[in-house]
Amino acid sequence: MKKSIFTASEYLGQEMKLACELAHKFLEEELHSVVLSRKSDFTFTKHSPKDVYRQINALFESYKSFGEDVPLHPIAPKNKKSSMNATTFRNKPGEIFFNVYRVNLSEVWEKVATLVHEFCHLAGFGHGNNHFQWSEKKQNSAPIWIANKAKAWALKEVTKRNAAEAAIY
Repeated sequence: MKKSIFTASEYLGQEMKLACELAHKFLEEELHSVVLSRKSDFTFTKHSPKDVYRQINALFESYKSFGEDVPLHPIAPKNKKSSMNATTFRNKPGEIFFNVYRVNLSEVWEKVATLVHEFCHLAGFGHGNNHFQWSEKKQNSAPIWIANKAKAWALKEVTKRNAAEAAIY
């Protein structure tokens, strides 16, 4: 069985493979309890948290069932100082593009959060435009809120793995 529905281009680095495995694990094992723990509705959607979970999970399960991959590609924005970590394009459904100028600046848990965030976009959820990402309204959108939960979860996972590896030596 495959470790991840995400397939990273070799140009995105070795850490991205671990991020792919962790993002897969989060979507498979943690998404349900995380999203359903939310007491209020998300912004930028009329879906309840339960329906948000169902829609994201349905997409995830369809990738698993059909053995499909979500390919991850490098992209070089015209503005090298762009703060964009990754993006999706309507004319390239089911694909995620990582900013080559930023991908190696982030930690594994941040890559996990970005993968989960972009997967939420693939499932049809948004957060308005990309301006003022830290506004309260945007922080309560499904892609950003779920990605923040994935980031905290992934940090714990990486910490556990590092502790286990250190104990071996």
